[in-house]
Amino acid sequence: MHNVVDIMHMKAVSIVIRFAACYLSYPDFWVHFLRDIMSTEMTGQLIEAAVLLAVGMSVVFSFLVLLIGGIHAIAWFCRKYPSEEATPNTPKKRAASNQAANNKLPASVSPQVAAAITAAVHTHRHTTLKS
Repeated sequence: MHNVVDIMHMKAVSIVIRFAACYLSYPDFWVHFLRDIMSTEMTGQLIEAAVLLAVGMSVVFSFLVLLIGGIHAIAWFCRKYPSEEATPNTPKKRAASNQAANNKLPASVSPQVAAAITAAVHTHRHTTLKS
């Protein structure tokens, strides 16, 4: 018994053979050729594929619209009700940015540890460049 792929393959081969053999045989070749291709089975499959395509694209479009709407709603809510912890100008953050800008060491790191880190970075950079 033949499976669906074999049947479709045999149908395609027969269409190609008919196309090659009957191209100049009769004047209404294209009418018969298209009628054979667009059989009722294939038409049903194309309609089913079009419906599946429309449903799938609609689901994806709806999801993306909901996602964008949700993101805008969250942004609106965050603007309307800002958190007290999330203010960008806290003194702790300013101190950290000033320290990074001045390139000073924090009080918790001893000069010996800083020297060891500097030596390790220096050794790593020279070892990496040579290999």
